[in-house]
Amino acid sequence: MSHKNSQKGVFVIKKLLDSAFEPSLRLLQYLYKYNSYQTITFFSESLELDRRTLLKTIRILQKDISLNNWQDLITLEVIDKNLSATFGPLFSIETFYSYYMSKSFSVNLALRLFTHQSDNIDDLADYLYVSKATFYRKILPLKQVLADFDLILDFTSSENKLIGSEKQIRHFFFTFFWETFRSFPYSKSVFSNEQKNAITDFCTKNELTLSFSLIIELHLEIALNHFNRGYVMNSFPPYKLPELYFSYSDFNELVSPYFSSDSDSSSFIENEISAVYFSITTSTLFMQNENYSLSLRPKCWSSSILSNVHEWIDEFVKFFKISLPHDDYVYLTVNLYLLQVQKKVLVGGSSSIGFDSIEDVVYNINHYVYDELTLFFDFIAQKKNEFHVDEFQKFSYVLLLRRIIFNSLPELQVLVCSKFGIEEQNWLENCIANRSTVPTNFHTTWSPNLDLIISDFQLPQHFIPENPEAYFLGLPFSGFSEWYRLVTRLEKIYFSKL
Repeated sequence: MSHKNSQKGVFVIKKLLDSAFEPSLRLLQYLYKYNSYQTITFFSESLELDRRTLLKTIRILQKDISLNNWQDLITLEVIDKNLSATFGPLFSIETFYSYYMSKSFSVNLALRLFTHQSDNIDDLADYLYVSKATFYRKILPLKQVLADFDLILDFTSSENKLIGSEKQIRHFFFTFFWETFRSFPYSKSVFSNEQKNAITDFCTKNELTLSFSLIIELHLEIALNHFNRGYVMNSFPPYKLPELYFSYSDFNELVSPYFSSDSDSSSFIENEISAVYFSITTSTLFMQNENYSLSLRPKCWSSSILSNVHEWIDEFVKFFKISLPHDDYVYLTVNLYLLQVQKKVLVGGSSSIGFDSIEDVVYNINHYVYDELTLFFDFIAQKKNEFHVDEFQKFSYVLLLRRIIFNSLPELQVLVCSKFGIEEQNWLENCIANRSTVPTNFHTTWSPNLDLIISDFQLPQHFIPENPEAYFLGLPFSGFSEWYRLVTRLEKIYFSKL
């Protein structure tokens, strides 16, 4: 469910989902997030689906669950006008999202165009089992998505049906594949087993995460597929990049043998490797570790972008009235540089994360931080056009800035009181510390400067703060069942200091 002030997200890649599959995903999402057992009427009203459509949706889901042997993921039962869902430990909405995307017309057309970019409209209509009239009617979602990537779908050309720069075509396919399937969606890889093992060893040696290793493989699969079919990278913008995860020379040594040197396209190999290295380096946020020393020397950076980054950070610090330790300043500089240089080179991205909009996802991560950052994004966009944060970039910016904002706020000063004595009080402090999403400092005695007093019995009136938000009276702690309410209160008080 969207937050109250949410505007409808752009949902770039999700536009490719056939509308017929949306009720199934909406129902699954609601069952999993909010309520797994209720009356049919309740779900009909909550999802704004008429009763007949809802019952049809349930039957479709039950059939798909049986067809794919997903009974261990979820079971759906309709009993006495009630709908009940039982979720297994491996359930994920992404499983169903990828499945329904793979059955959608625009997705199958995009998959076909990746491997058969020169197919004419008759070939494509035959492949998708539709008439030409139906084909033209159903391609609108894909055309809209491609436009967001500065690409055109054109069937007047006898050769390429995707019109646009090679870097944009590859950027679209990476976003499309990763967003939809989290992997290369074809059974035949361009890599031999030996090459795959070499990539795995390279990632292990450089201590890369599994998800980042998959991103590297996907970028290489796309680049090599296009290169081997003669779609080469004629040029690539020469922006400087810091060497964050591995050096360019090591990466070049690994992948240059994969690009066949006896090809007519051999002169473009340097552009190919530079493009892949750029896409990989800018594809995720960089988290500096204790053993890593990053140089901010000018030779590693494009000066105009770095200058904008420093201005951006100055505005951020003034807006939130915080000071940045050196490590945080470097962390911000690196990641803002990556985000801004990527925006200079590549157009478009995804405004959805699976079935959800980015706006709803970042709001759910922490709506206090999101609300404050939304104000900041509006403020800074008025300072300079280069500072504008695109819709699809908001997720990365929120992930980047939330830790900085968290660290800038003082700990909550909390007093826990239990009628069961010190042992129970200490036990509860540990439980709260483990469950709380914000830093807390526990006091042993009353003080007028406390942010929150928590007790399982009614305190004398002179100990109760004037602000009712600063006092939390719970059930007896031996059977405490109000953790969610307490954590929500802690967050509200903590982020009120923003």
